[in-house]
Amino acid sequence: LIADEDTGCSPMSQYGKSKFACETEIRKRHKAGHPTWALRLPTLLVRQSERKGEPTSGFLSDFAQELLKAGKARSPMPEHFKVAIAGIEEAAIALCNLALKDIPRSAPAVINMPSFSATPQSVYTAVNKISQCTASFPDTGNADITRLTSGWPKSLGSQLPEFLGIRATESDINRLNKILGIAAQSTTRLVNV
Repeated sequence: LIADEDTGCSPMSQYGKSKFACETEIRKRHKAGHPTWALRLPTLLVRQSERKGEPTSGFLSDFAQELLKAGKARSPMPEHFKVAIAGIEEAAIALCNLALKDIPRSAPAVINMPSFSATPQSVYTAVNKISQCTASFPDTGNADITRLTSGWPKSLGSQLPEFLGIRATESDINRLNKILGIAAQSTTRLVNV
C-alpha cells in the first residue's frame, strides 16, 4: 500500500489516535482563521507505569526502571544507541513558555520540544552511581533491532529551542543523574509503602 497526503487515516493505537485528533483540530482551526500550534513532547526518561509491547523510543524508561527496581537489566538496544529524552522539568518549562510567549509566525503547526541525547550505557552509568546494578547489551548487528528501528528518525531535535527555553543539544550527564535520582527516590518510596 502506497500512502500519500490524501490517503485516509485510521490509526489503531492510542498514540496514533490522539496524534491524528490533534492534527485534525489544528487543520480545522487554521481553516477557520485561528492559528493554532501543538507542542510534541519527547520521551520522558522514567515513566510511572510499565509499558507493554515492543520497545520503542521509550525503551530507556523501562531499562532505567528495571535497573532501579531489580538491580539488573538487559537493554533491547546496543549500548551506544542514541535516543532523545527529557525530564518533567524540561517539559514544564517548554509548556509555560509556549503558553506565555507570542508564537513566532514562522513556527510550524507542530513544534517538537528539544531534548538531550542519552544512550543505554549512559543510563546504566547514571543508575549505577545511585544504586549498584548490572546491565547487558545486544550486539550492534542484531537483525531484530535493525527491523524495529529502520524507520525511526535520525534525531529528535527542535525547530525552536530558544523560543521554548530549552537547549536543543544538551548532553550533560549531571542532568541525567538528576532525573534518575528523582526516579530512584520515587521507586524507593513505592517499595517502602
